[in-house]
Amino acid sequence: MSSGALLPVHLSNAAGKSAVIAISTEISHTTSLSDEAVIAGLTLALQDLNAATGATGFSWELLKYDNGSIPRRGVDHVRELAKRENLAGIFGGKFSPVVLAMMPVSKELGVPLFVPWSAADDITADPERSQFVFRLSMRDSWAMSKIVERGVRKGYRTLGLMTPNSGWGRSCISAIEKKLSTLANGPALNQQIYNWGGETTLLPQYLALADAGAQALVLVANEPEAALLANEIVGKLPANRRLPILSHWGIAGGDTIGLSKRTILQLDISFVQTFNFQRSKNPAAARLATRAAKLLAVDNIHAFSAQVGIAHAYDLMMMIGAAIRPLSSISGPAVVKAMTNIQSHQGIIKRYVAPYARGNRDALSEEDVFFCRYAANGEIRPEL
Repeated sequence: MSSGALLPVHLSNAAGKSAVIAISTEISHTTSLSDEAVIAGLTLALQDLNAATGATGFSWELLKYDNGSIPRRGVDHVRELAKRENLAGIFGGKFSPVVLAMMPVSKELGVPLFVPWSAADDITADPERSQFVFRLSMRDSWAMSKIVERGVRKGYRTLGLMTPNSGWGRSCISAIEKKLSTLANGPALNQQIYNWGGETTLLPQYLALADAGAQALVLVANEPEAALLANEIVGKLPANRRLPILSHWGIAGGDTIGLSKRTILQLDISFVQTFNFQRSKNPAAARLATRAAKLLAVDNIHAFSAQVGIAHAYDLMMMIGAAIRPLSSISGPAVVKAMTNIQSHQGIIKRYVAPYARGNRDALSEEDVFFCRYAANGEIRPEL
C-alpha cells in the first residue's frame, strides 16, 4: 500500500462475496471538511448495505487514501488500486483538478470513478472521456446559472467575479460567460483572478471590482480564501463598501466561520447547495443526520458546514450497492454497465430516475440547486 494509504475500514457481514470501495481525498488538507463529510456518508452507507444484505450480497471493505489535494497522488492511487481484486471503484474528493487528473487513468485501467463533490463541468462534459465516471454533485454551470439568475432578480446591473487560477476557476469563468451570453439584457461582468493557495491578501481584487461598478460579488473560493476575504472586508472597509456576495459552494467545504473568526457572519452572503438537512422533508434524512452527527462527533449537524457531502456520498454509495448486488463478481466494465442500467433509486436527496442512462454522468440537475445562508449560531440554513 502506498504512503498515501490509510488503514482499511472493515465493514463486514456474513455474505460470501467481497467488494472493495476506495476513496482518494484530501485527508491531510488542514482546512477541508469535505473529506470528513464524504467519508462519513460512505461509512454510513456501507454499514447499511452490510446490514441489509444476505448470503447473495457483498461484504464491503473501505480503503481510505490521502491525496493531500495533489493531482499526481490521486493518479498514483488509481494505478495502485487498479491491482486490487473486487474493486468496485474509487471515490474522489473535493478538488476538481485531482479528479480531472485521475479520469484518463481511470478509463485506461477500467476503474470506475465516483464523484461526490468536485464540480468542474469538464468532469462529465464529454461522454467519451467520462465513460467510467459517475457524479452525484454540483456542476459549475448550474452554480453560475443560479447565481446569475439571482443577480438578475435582485436588479444588479454589474457583477464582479473573483476566481482562482485553477481548473475550477476556469470552469466557472466559462460557465458564467455562457450563461450571460443567453441573456438579452443581462448584467455586465468584470473579472479578477487570484492565485489559489498563494495569496496573503484578496482586498486589491475585491476593490478593483467594486471600483469598476460591481453591485455584487460572485465569489468562487474555498474556505481559506473566503475567510481571508471576509476578514479584510470587515476589518478594513466601512459597511457601505461591503458588497453583497453570491458564492459558489466552496465556502461550505470547510469551517469558514471559524477560520474568519466569525467575521463572515457580518456579510450579506448566500451560497449554492444541493442538499441541506433542515430543508429535507425525508424522514430518512433526519435519521442520517443523527447518525452522521454521532459518527463525526459534532453537537449540531446543522452547523457542520460540509453536510452536503454526507448526503451525496451516502446516496451514491447506496446506488452502487444496489446496482452491483446481482453481480456474481466485480469488474470495472460490469460496474459501469450496472450503474448505467439503474432505473430508479430512492435516495436521501431525491428519487433518482435512470440517473446515468443514455451517456449522462450527473445524477443531479440544476433543479436541485438552491441557496443557503449562515445563521448567527453558525448553522447552514436554506433560504425560504
